[in-house]
Amino acid sequence: MIRVLFIDVDDTLLDFDKCSAESMNLAAREMEIDLPEDFLTVFHRENDKIWQRLEKGMLTMEELFRIRFQTIFKAAGIEADGVLFESLFRKNLERTAVPVEHALDFLKAMKGRYLLYAASNGPYHQQASRLAQAGMDVWLDGIFVSEEVGFSKPKKEFFDVCFSRLGDIKPEESMMVGDSLTADIGGAHDYGMRTCWLNRKHKKPSDPNIINIEIDSLQELCYNPDIIGRI
Repeated sequence: MIRVLFIDVDDTLLDFDKCSAESMNLAAREMEIDLPEDFLTVFHRENDKIWQRLEKGMLTMEELFRIRFQTIFKAAGIEADGVLFESLFRKNLERTAVPVEHALDFLKAMKGRYLLYAASNGPYHQQASRLAQAGMDVWLDGIFVSEEVGFSKPKKEFFDVCFSRLGDIKPEESMMVGDSLTADIGGAHDYGMRTCWLNRKHKKPSDPNIINIEIDSLQELCYNPDIIGRI
C-alpha cells in the first residue's frame, strides 16, 4: 500500500520553461544584453546536459552554477559575464512560480490520502520560496531538497536521508511522481520505490520497465486518485 508520494518540483509542480524564460528575460534587461531568438532552445539543450552531469556525480551544485551560463553563452555566441547572469537568473527565479496545469488540483486531491513531500534538486530556499508563492506549501507535509539533504537525486544517499526522516515507512510504500526518467523515475525505481512518470512532452521512455504509471497530465490522477492505491 502506498503511504507517501514524493513529488518533483520543476516541470512536475512548477513550469520550469515558463519560470526560466521570465527569469532570463529579466536578467538580460538588468545586464542590458540582447538574447537571440533561439536562446531558449540553446538554454534547454545545454542546461539539460549540465544537469545530467550533476545527476551522475560529475558536478557539484556550486560548480553547476559557476559554469552554466558561461557554457550556454558560448554555445549561443554571446559575450557576457555568465557568472553574473547566473546570479541574477537565480534571484529572479526565486520570485517566479508558474504552476504546471492541474498541479494544485493534484495536491488537493491527494491530500489526506497520502503524505505529500516535494523532492527536488536545487537550492533549498529557492525551491521552498517558489512552492510558497504558488500556494503549494500548505498542501505539502514537507520538502526534501538536495542542497539541504546533502545529496542529489538520483543518488541512493538522497533517498537514504529522506527515508531516515520518515520513520517506519518503507520504499515499497512510497511512489515518486516526476518528469525526469533519470533523476526521478530511475532513482526511485532503483531504490525500491514505485514510480509515476509525468510525460507531458510525450517522450519515448528509454526503459519502460522502470515506470509503474505513465501519465501526460496531473489531471489524470485528480480524476482517478485510486489508481495509485492499486499499484
